[in-house]
Amino acid sequence: MSKETVLLCKSGKAGRWPNDKDPTGFWLSEKLDGLRARWDGQHLVSRLNNIFPAPAYFTKDLPKCSLDGELWLNYGRFEETSSIVRNGSQDKGWDRLVYNVFDLPEHPGPVEQRWAALSQEVGRARLKHLAYVAQVPCTGPQHLVDMMVEVLAKGGEGVMLRKPGSHYEKGRSGTIFKWKNFIDDEATVIGYEEIEVHTAANAHLEGATGKLVCHNAKLFDGQTFKVGSGLTDALRLTPPPIGSLITFRYQELTGKNAVPRHARFVAVRNYE
Repeated sequence: MSKETVLLCKSGKAGRWPNDKDPTGFWLSEKLDGLRARWDGQHLVSRLNNIFPAPAYFTKDLPKCSLDGELWLNYGRFEETSSIVRNGSQDKGWDRLVYNVFDLPEHPGPVEQRWAALSQEVGRARLKHLAYVAQVPCTGPQHLVDMMVEVLAKGGEGVMLRKPGSHYEKGRSGTIFKWKNFIDDEATVIGYEEIEVHTAANAHLEGATGKLVCHNAKLFDGQTFKVGSGLTDALRLTPPPIGSLITFRYQELTGKNAVPRHARFVAVRNYE
């Protein structure tokens, strides 16, 4: 595993997984790079309590109990997933999404009981767009590494770790962790840097955005930094407006100013 692999708690505060920390007994599952969505029995709701405009055929047969999960399309297609969910046309692309569920928020029991009940709910629903995220007990450090390698080989993000016997917590949790080979964070777009056109192949981007100038007041000692990698041609021609909140990922902080190394755009987060 590369030295950039880190363990992140759900609060977003990064900490490297200690070599002497034994994950044995923790529950492991694949970290899906989708849109977090809570089902309240009537609507799919974002983490910021926005209602996702899901078509009736997608929600009408979902279980009546509350669910927590991710709307997911496929590996490496987060931006497309986000676009489908944000789109005002309620029948465009939703038929390709799957709601991968991993918890029952209103169940009072420990996580093992919640998963047993959740698995039964998904089984009874028998919907092609509803899936239960499999959980396996970690048998040791090598098991965690092997699963991480397998997930990354598929183009996945990483591995989730859940403390056994834990109860559901709203918001930040000290019992759920994610192990990834990069760090996700958020920043505000405060400006643009124009792209440099060197070949006829990208002449159509003349005057377009090459990099987003970004800022996160709480991180990197308030330093501004630039995010250019990961931007599509469409985003370069019509970049996120000034003030937009974006998600980006990076490997580590580098240089005397401690700015993100290899920062890559992931998505505009305003809607969530």
